[in-house]
Amino acid sequence: MLVAKEEFEIPGALLSWQPRTADIVVEAVGNGIDFMFDLIGFKPVLAYNTLYSIATVGKNSFQCPYEAVQSCSQWRVRLWQGFIIVTFWFSIASLIAGIFGLSFFSMFLLPLHSIVLLQLCYGYTWTCLPMLPICAWQDFAESFDTVFPLQLTVPDELKHTYAECILRIPISSAGCAELGKSYGGVLAQQGDECLMLQRYPPPACLRTCMDPPFEYTSFTRVLAWYLAEIGEWATDWAKSYVDRVSLVDQNEFIADLDFRISELQRGKDSMVQAHRICAVVSSYMVLPYVIIVLICIVYITTLTQLLGAQLYPFILAFASLFAAVSVQGDRSDEDDEHDENVDGRAGREDTVFAESDR
Repeated sequence: MLVAKEEFEIPGALLSWQPRTADIVVEAVGNGIDFMFDLIGFKPVLAYNTLYSIATVGKNSFQCPYEAVQSCSQWRVRLWQGFIIVTFWFSIASLIAGIFGLSFFSMFLLPLHSIVLLQLCYGYTWTCLPMLPICAWQDFAESFDTVFPLQLTVPDELKHTYAECILRIPISSAGCAELGKSYGGVLAQQGDECLMLQRYPPPACLRTCMDPPFEYTSFTRVLAWYLAEIGEWATDWAKSYVDRVSLVDQNEFIADLDFRISELQRGKDSMVQAHRICAVVSSYMVLPYVIIVLICIVYITTLTQLLGAQLYPFILAFASLFAAVSVQGDRSDEDDEHDENVDGRAGREDTVFAESDR
């Protein structure tokens, strides 16, 4: 998200959800909105920066960044990560539109998904059509290989180093080093034997995801890794508002989140792959909470629709009453004006008759 600066910057103290008015009803609605947004951490500054970002992106979308398209100089996000982010926010927008009965809005968002995805990943705009970034196919192939790998291998970090789990291959030190470069899993050279981990070990030689250093023992550990995968903005948001969730230990969650971020950024490729495997395997811990959230969303959506259905007759009757009163007032004004015209005409006729008699 872009942050408004220089002439577009407004101090946070001047932004508020509460309107400055003497109207009691408007003030009550403003206090309710302020309470709800404060509960979810949606501050007025964030709303202003969101509108500023939308306006800036909309303005820049009319200019095609040819250099970025030809050199991928604005390649910021991997395609599979961007797809998750854009799909998430588009789903939220479609859900909100469905609550208010604006189903056509979801159909309008569908063709924009690809454009927004390319904009997020490569700085691409719709005015660049039909050109595509030169790195798009490479990113697609690598993302597809990340999500659907051609070959599944067990990372060395998920293998035990018990004696019965180690292969002893009679080979020279040079050959052992070559095996390590080609396949990995080489522990050491012991005499004329190369100690090597099995490429596909039996279940007894595999670590569980609850063992150190992974320790995926609760849904917060799995959630922490997913947040680290999404990016810095997600981890910063989680650290800022974790204190609002009473079910989570704030200090423990932040410490574990920092650990996952460190593993993702500084760990070896095999360690990162092991964490990803454990996060996927341990996703069952998150499913109950996801189901609860979905049930709450469905309940709130249904309740909102029922409330709207109940309020619609009262709003219609209220509007009809005002319309009837307004129409009656207009008719009264027309009748008064008609009577005045009739009286004026009659007066003029009496004057004409009087002058004729004279």
